[in-house]
Amino acid sequence: MNIIWFSEIKWDYLKTRKQQILSRFPESSSIYFFEPISKALPNHYSSRNFDHVKAVTIPQIRTVSGVIINTLLSFSFIRTIINALAGLWFKIYFSGKVDTTDIIITSNVFWAKTIRRLKENNPNIPIIYDCNDNPLAFPGSPEYTEYYFLETLNLADKIIIPHTSYINFIPENFRSKVAIIANGVDYELFQKSVITPQTLKKIKKPIIMYIGAISDWFDFQIIRNAAENTGYNFVLIGPVSLSMKAEINLLTVNERITYLDSIAHEQIPNYLSKADLCIIPFVKNKLTESVLPNKMFEYAAAGKTCVMTNFNSYLDEFSNFVSITSNKDKFIKEINNQIKNPRPSILLREFGKKFDWRMISAQYYNLIKDAARINKNNLSDLE
Repeated sequence: MNIIWFSEIKWDYLKTRKQQILSRFPESSSIYFFEPISKALPNHYSSRNFDHVKAVTIPQIRTVSGVIINTLLSFSFIRTIINALAGLWFKIYFSGKVDTTDIIITSNVFWAKTIRRLKENNPNIPIIYDCNDNPLAFPGSPEYTEYYFLETLNLADKIIIPHTSYINFIPENFRSKVAIIANGVDYELFQKSVITPQTLKKIKKPIIMYIGAISDWFDFQIIRNAAENTGYNFVLIGPVSLSMKAEINLLTVNERITYLDSIAHEQIPNYLSKADLCIIPFVKNKLTESVLPNKMFEYAAAGKTCVMTNFNSYLDEFSNFVSITSNKDKFIKEINNQIKNPRPSILLREFGKKFDWRMISAQYYNLIKDAARINKNNLSDLE
């Protein structure tokens, strides 16, 4: 199957849902992965091959932190020009190949105008919107994002979300298009033998660990309180957004809190091997109230019990496998409880295995294959 994916992140940024799913598609698949431009990461304007995936950078509208750029993007004519240039860039690069494309998938709403033109010229190609986050809820998300979001929902033949809670930010008239395919974990990776990293060898146990991105959704105060009240050592690992650099610096003034920069996805099991307990300390806001964190399944696959805040009330269905707490006192109390009486490792691994990316990828592939087949059959009937 020939696939186009318009992405909001780079292929080699973090190993997220899309990379995990696409990398497990059959080798006979041909996937063009169009990624956005970045100031922090290398941009590649000719394709790079990752097995059956070809990743290419094409500049497109995106949410940025710069005041000047955001001011320019607030003018519709500037966005129109950028959209036109991105569409032209795509057409030049991909000229003649769209006719052989079986399906278009987007997780980047800002490609809506190009996708509309592609759909008008190629009505037999189904459009899938992989809605893995609420694009209107990110910090600094401009007002015009709503237009692109609604346009993407309108264009999509199918909207794929990872969990029931995501449907809450999708307008009711689009919900009939929704299919749910969960997030997951590379289960086999977390079963391999591990080597304790040097950076953790001097940190005394018990160690409470968080691995993942750190931004506005991270509850710095609850970590500060927990470190002060438990006497345990906390290790936080992952990329920090520019807006939160000062917060992480203030947090690590406490000698019981250690921050380590991003690590390769393949290294996560090595770090988790040193953890006595894992946490997901998110504040509840418009973004997190509909989030299904991959790390919940990764912690479980590693046999590590997890305590998390009640940022998404719909996650109560997992309460037999993670501790969900409603306030800072209960968060601290449950950390103490799970350090003394952790959930059985075998129970957690069995839970994590149910969300293996191999099964999820196969489910995803079958869904889009069916969408392509149904769309072609419908078109044949019309003819």
